[in-house]
Amino acid sequence: MSMIDFFIDIEQLKEQYQLGRLLILWGTKNIAKQHCALLKELEVEISFFVDNNKEMQGKHFNGVLVLKPSELITLEEDYFVIIASGYINEILADSQILGVKSIHVLHYAPCIDFKKVLSDCALLGMDPFLTKTENSNVKKSRILLKFWIGLGDCMIMLGVLHFFKQLDPNGEVFWAVTDNMSKFEFLKGVFPNVIFVDRELFCDNEKYRIAMLRRINTFNFVKTMCFAINHHNYFDLFTVYNTNIPEHIYAFKYLFGKNERMENLRILEAVLVSVRNVFYVPDDYNFCPKGQFRGILDNLTLKQYLPDKFITVGLGSVSWPNAYPPERAALVLDHFISKGFSIILLGNGEVDCERHKRIMEIIPNNVYDFSSELSVYESIKVISKSYLFLGMDSALSHAAYILEKKAVVLMVADKRIEKWKHYDSNMKYVVNYNISCAMGSDCTCRRDGLLDKVGECISLTDPNEIIAAMELLLSQ
Repeated sequence: MSMIDFFIDIEQLKEQYQLGRLLILWGTKNIAKQHCALLKELEVEISFFVDNNKEMQGKHFNGVLVLKPSELITLEEDYFVIIASGYINEILADSQILGVKSIHVLHYAPCIDFKKVLSDCALLGMDPFLTKTENSNVKKSRILLKFWIGLGDCMIMLGVLHFFKQLDPNGEVFWAVTDNMSKFEFLKGVFPNVIFVDRELFCDNEKYRIAMLRRINTFNFVKTMCFAINHHNYFDLFTVYNTNIPEHIYAFKYLFGKNERMENLRILEAVLVSVRNVFYVPDDYNFCPKGQFRGILDNLTLKQYLPDKFITVGLGSVSWPNAYPPERAALVLDHFISKGFSIILLGNGEVDCERHKRIMEIIPNNVYDFSSELSVYESIKVISKSYLFLGMDSALSHAAYILEKKAVVLMVADKRIEKWKHYDSNMKYVVNYNISCAMGSDCTCRRDGLLDKVGECISLTDPNEIIAAMELLLSQ
């Protein structure tokens, strides 16, 4: 059973409760509190909580007893479990080991208080629950694609996006919505109709939220397909409101096994399960993203000066501030400047700008900082003109793969990261196996249950290893 099958909506939850089954929430932190507020409004009683934290077991949370996970299988009453925690994949893995069969994740965005949802629905004249009733105003050919995944994941799925484009050459069927300007730019290159929603404003500003909901509902979509990492990391902002849309489909980048990230090919496989269930896909259709930038980049003119012989570098990320120190990066880049290369630094945001500023203080000549100057496609075009790309696991690294550009990518120190690789002779991965991330996930080192320096294993990679990998690719 895939993770998609574990999701139920509010209406289905109420049906299960009305059948007399005990409702159990797994989790006792902030997400559980948000679920409690929702269930109180629905007049649904929680029978037990479950938590892996031994300090919580046997105590009461929100006035209800907290059980050990193993106690679930001793219950004689019929029950169903709702995961009220961000650790969805870990809980699913534990529940499968225990033999817990009736476990679900709720289709609901708890970042918005349910009282606000009820108020919003009253203003909009909408039923607050997910119904599958037909709407006579629905446009039978109009579908909303919701992208709550990262920009890199959008690039991995570029072949899927172009499949939609081929089904809809006139841009009448598929509309896209996202919550990030870089993703908005990127999707605009594929879909003529793209909507941007500011996530913070949507959650906090009633006037903005009502206006956005009215706009979405005006289009009368026949169905939505949501691309998300998992429900508690990338909330589906509209599902609880879209009662005039008959069908909601989820195409997740979901996780397999305890603390194990999905490899890129399996991300595609997971998405394609949903795509093939909804749309006819020829057996020989190739969803590989390679070559999909050509038409877009051909018509793009860069205003920036480009040196004759240069290497592009994107070694930072706002979420990984210690990814690779500028002092170590400068040692690598200075080596290639001595070989006659110029360096173009790519990135976005304050953290990248600060890192690049420090690099240029150490190496004042033949280094160009384009961070925060370029659009997504302009950055991709610069990579396409370079001799080699040096980066981390990021959207720009995926772009280098799509462009079939030589690239050296710094990766985390857990050997399971082998599964992340794009299998391509142009890609060389440098991994510091001397420092292993305890969790083996997303380069987030944990010690004593606390987050340590993010990207620590990457930040301590020997510059000489990076130089050797770059030299090898440049010599081929």
